[in-house]
Amino acid sequence: MKAFIASVTVIALLVLGVILGSSAGIRAVEGYLAELPDESSTLPSAALRLEALGEQVLDDLLLLNSLFPHDRADELNAAIARATAAAEGGDGVEYAIQRAELESILRELRRDLMPHLADIV
Repeated sequence: MKAFIASVTVIALLVLGVILGSSAGIRAVEGYLAELPDESSTLPSAALRLEALGEQVLDDLLLLNSLFPHDRADELNAAIARATAAAEGGDGVEYAIQRAELESILRELRRDLMPHLADIV
C-alpha cells in the first residue's frame, strides 16, 4: 500500500510541475506580447521597446529553454533581433513584416503552452 501511495504522490507532483511550468510560460509569453510595440508606434520608440523585450527574453531564457526546444528560443531571439534592426534602420515596411513574424512566433509559443485534452490523456 505504501508503494501505491508513493507512486500516486510522484505522479501528482509531476502533473503539478507541468501545470506550474506551463502557467509560468504562458504568463511570460503574454508579457512579451504586451511589450510588443504596436504597428502605429514610431520606429525609434519601437526599436527601444524591442531592445527591452530582447533583454527580457534573455532574462527568461532558462524558463524558455525548459519549456521549449532550444531552437524555438533561438528563433524567438533572432526574430526580435531582426525586428529591432528593421526599426533602427528606419524601414517601415521591413519593420511591419518582421514585427508580424515576431508576433506570430509569440502566439505560436503561447498556443503550444495552452493545455489540451490530448496533453492530459
